[in-house]
Amino acid sequence: MNDLEYARKIIDETDKELVSLFEKRMNAVQIILRYKQEHGLPVYDPEREKNNLEQRSKLIESEDLKPYFLKFYQSLMDISKTWQEDHME
Repeated sequence: MNDLEYARKIIDETDKELVSLFEKRMNAVQIILRYKQEHGLPVYDPEREKNNLEQRSKLIESEDLKPYFLKFYQSLMDISKTWQEDHME
């Protein structure tokens, strides 16, 4: 196996894990939406979002990757918000 095949194998395995983690996360988002609906809370909480970005960015060791992670994580939060808005009753 050459370097390219090896790297692609790692990406394939990682993507499978990401799919599972995405579904797990979105199941939690569904629970959060129900709570927000029951308590009349808005989907978007700018303070929590800001705090999440700050806290999660501290987990990235590579300063070079940090801005890319922030884009990735912001996209993930945006997807969660959109899903909640689409399923708001």
